[in-house]
Amino acid sequence: MAKVRWNGSNLVKFIIGLAIIFLLVKCIFINTGINTGQQYTKHVPTDGNEKLDELEKIKAGNERKSFSVQQAQDGKFMVTHNLLGSVFDHHGNQTMFQSEVVTSVYHSFSPKTDKTVAQMFYDEEKENIYRPLSPSFIWQDEGLSILMVQRIWLSQYEQSSHVKTHAKKVFVNTFQENYIYENKFDAEYQELSVGKLLHIPTATNAMFTYRSDGPMDPRIIKIKDKVYLIFHSWANEEEYQKNRGRTYIWDYYDHILRKPSIDSYAFMNGEINWVPFEFDGALHFVYNLDPLRVLKCNPDSTKCNFVQHKHYGSEGFHYYKDHLRGGTPFVTYKYPYHVSVAHSTTIIKGGSHIYATHIVVMSVVPTFRLIYVSEPLQVHEDFLNSVPIIRNFSIPKPFIFPTGILIRNDDVIDIGAHLNDCQGYVIRIRGFRDLMHKVINLDQHLKINVGPPPRKIQRQVGKWVKKKFPDYDFEEV
Repeated sequence: MAKVRWNGSNLVKFIIGLAIIFLLVKCIFINTGINTGQQYTKHVPTDGNEKLDELEKIKAGNERKSFSVQQAQDGKFMVTHNLLGSVFDHHGNQTMFQSEVVTSVYHSFSPKTDKTVAQMFYDEEKENIYRPLSPSFIWQDEGLSILMVQRIWLSQYEQSSHVKTHAKKVFVNTFQENYIYENKFDAEYQELSVGKLLHIPTATNAMFTYRSDGPMDPRIIKIKDKVYLIFHSWANEEEYQKNRGRTYIWDYYDHILRKPSIDSYAFMNGEINWVPFEFDGALHFVYNLDPLRVLKCNPDSTKCNFVQHKHYGSEGFHYYKDHLRGGTPFVTYKYPYHVSVAHSTTIIKGGSHIYATHIVVMSVVPTFRLIYVSEPLQVHEDFLNSVPIIRNFSIPKPFIFPTGILIRNDDVIDIGAHLNDCQGYVIRIRGFRDLMHKVINLDQHLKINVGPPPRKIQRQVGKWVKKKFPDYDFEEV
């Protein structure tokens, strides 16, 4: 065997050869979808004060390469589409544009949660069906872990009282119908604890169109060093001589339950889907998206007051006109811009309705104003049809219902949502950087300080939904 002389030239060639081999091996790992352990090891929250121009410093080639590498790790049921949306000015004029986004199903909380919860009940007759819905979450430990809450629905109702026939089934045992379940995860949704039910006492004599007691549809939010759980529940109120649905605030660590109040204000019969957010270190709620009405609340005293549009007269909430309604909490993307994923309800003649999901953007200074809303967000049809629609007598089309939101970085957000009132999932949305870049630049160019006239946004949402579902005869408003 001939000996190799390790002069300077041969040594350089050898090093270059090793480097080429290393790059080839790395490419093989990436293209086969093998996780190299470099993605999302820690979430680093942004302070919201970075300049938009800094986003443009990323070279286009590196940006596209990052997208293609991470795309293989974003879960199942991936859909890429050009999402249409509008920025509104103070006259209600809108500028429409498209942004490419990718949606995927990153994580499923079922069947693990279902099985865990089932073991907590002594249901020897096996009458209960446990449906984990409404996942909502916040970052903890500086982005290393996630605190998640879900509504657990014991859907005995679906077996015991069919709306069309009113046929009754007598159960051996009956339980409270709704509970709140807690679990903790690492940044990749791997469990860090054994889940547990939170003990939040609520009235059990609530009757609406069906028995529906216990806490429902939770949203969790952190305000400074405090954590609050927002939910609604039904209870009889002597003042009104009837059963009413109200929003409640649960102090997560001090275990105190409070019901918000507003002086000289008559609540509706069902107060649900208030959207919590933090502003200036205080708890706020978007009470209604359009007309935009904002509450500031003191969670210790339960006192709330309107800080945006207290009196609208006939412009208060309208069941048929107001399609766009609360979904996830609003979270800061880049101050003063807050993002949320809302749901819309569009009523079909005869009483059933269509659910859809929309990205919304709100500015909090100098006034609160809703500036952007998207058309219905697309998710994969195979995913939408993967589980049954539990309330198919009133909801004819598959849907996702958003209740939780995490910003992973400037391009990726995770949405906690349930599918068809059946199971809870994490829906990942990629492409947020370009969308928000367009929204912010356009809003700053328009230099608008007030929001659009009431229901301009609602009407556009209604048009988008009706265009997406042309086979249905919707109520005229």
